[in-house]
Amino acid sequence: MSEPAPPTAPPAHDRAALDRSLVRGVAWTGGMKWLTQAATWISTLIVARLLSPEDYGLVGMATVYVGLLALLSESGIGTTILTIRELEGRAVEELHSVAVAAGVAGFVLSCLVAKSLSIFFHQPALQGVIIALSVNFVITALRTVPQSLLRRDLRFRRTAAIEGASSIIVAATSIALAMAGFRYWTLVVATLLGSAVATISVLVARPLRFRRPAFANMGRTLRVSRDILIGTIAWYVFENSDFFVAGKVLGAAALGVYTVAWNLAYSVVEKVTGLISGVTSSIFSAAKHDAALLERYVVQITGALSLVLLPATVGVALVAPELVRSVLGPKWTTAIVPLQILVLYASVRSLTPILAQALTVAGDTRYTMMRSVVAAVCMPIGFFVGARWGIVGVASAWIVVHAPLVVAPLFRRATTRLGVSPTVYFAAIRPAAVSTIVMAMVVLGGGYALSEVLSDGPRLAAKVLLGAAAYAACLGGVFRPRVMAVVNALRRASGGAATAAPTGGTGGGDGPPGPPSIRPSGAAAT
Repeated sequence: MSEPAPPTAPPAHDRAALDRSLVRGVAWTGGMKWLTQAATWISTLIVARLLSPEDYGLVGMATVYVGLLALLSESGIGTTILTIRELEGRAVEELHSVAVAAGVAGFVLSCLVAKSLSIFFHQPALQGVIIALSVNFVITALRTVPQSLLRRDLRFRRTAAIEGASSIIVAATSIALAMAGFRYWTLVVATLLGSAVATISVLVARPLRFRRPAFANMGRTLRVSRDILIGTIAWYVFENSDFFVAGKVLGAAALGVYTVAWNLAYSVVEKVTGLISGVTSSIFSAAKHDAALLERYVVQITGALSLVLLPATVGVALVAPELVRSVLGPKWTTAIVPLQILVLYASVRSLTPILAQALTVAGDTRYTMMRSVVAAVCMPIGFFVGARWGIVGVASAWIVVHAPLVVAPLFRRATTRLGVSPTVYFAAIRPAAVSTIVMAMVVLGGGYALSEVLSDGPRLAAKVLLGAAAYAACLGGVFRPRVMAVVNALRRASGGAATAAPTGGTGGGDGPPGPPSIRPSGAAAT
């Protein structure tokens, strides 16, 4: 196999096609995700009531290890297909073989170390959970490359249908098993079933042969894959080290509470960013040789995301006490303050994955790798120090350590490497930011007035309605021209016959969401 030649920039007349592909891809993906969102939320709330914090904590311990090894077994291959978008034919079949071999190796390794990990965490049941979850290495490895090819070919309708069907199956299975008394096995079995359904569907939609890899001719591909893999592993280390610290230092019950707080904090972020990530990866790949076009997509997509994510995350923080007490029950009240801290910081983190994704697709894989490595060293230290104040201290470490080490440098790099203007960038998110501040002031004032006359449930509903009305009024009244400009741009992009954009890579490997109890993966990758 010979290395593919460097690609040429897409012609200017493809810009309209890329706009249409972006809008329609988000429409298909978004329509299916929001269709399944209600089922997922219902499942989350029911399962949280039926299971105990110890059940969540046990599976949380297993997923810290299993999730890391899953990244190792994926080997950065999915994102490599995106970054080197000209990979075809024999090269793709060889990568498919490498991906599956890595998945099998991950499962074997887990079988060997599962007992030692159960002894380390003082949880005998952990051994069986780790081995069972590790079956997913092989299942997901079988779809890593085929799913990447579906996204690269902009087959968003098919991928959205696959992920939507998997989500419904996971939600229904979680409820049924939890009601049947399967305890922590509810989370394990639901994960495996959802993954198996997705893999079978992907292989039917995009069959792919195996071919013996010729590693001597894969130099460029392996170098890019190496940078992506190291960076992804480092990201996973710092992203999950808070769970490790909470479980090891504070115990399974504290970890269970922290897990629920995290899931509530990032559930909306994961859904919205997951809605567009598979689409934007292909669009960024096709536009990466046109600096002005790439900057345009980064700024406009960030501005559109802020209109949804900023009010959603800040809104959850404002209603957290009523939400936890009335929906989850009194046994979860210790999750209120960690939830508020995590979700407020999520309002900042929710916009940064677009920058990281664009930098990776643009070929800046070495920088993104080093940024994650630095965070992987410093974040666990911050969590250990923060654990002296319990899960509140662990949650606070995200703001104290992560913001200056990761978010600020990432933005500076985007301004230089991608040419993103700070003035243009912050102007894009200004309507959402100002309207969210107004919303917060109204909800805080109204919530204080209602606290003496309404119980938690009615007060929750009243605060949600009050906040939504305040946000809509400010956005529509003060920033109506800006909002209409976005709406008109979407209408123009969605008009006309569907036109396929140039084929490109995909940010690979993301399958169906896990069961409603397990921490979202990739929701905020920076």
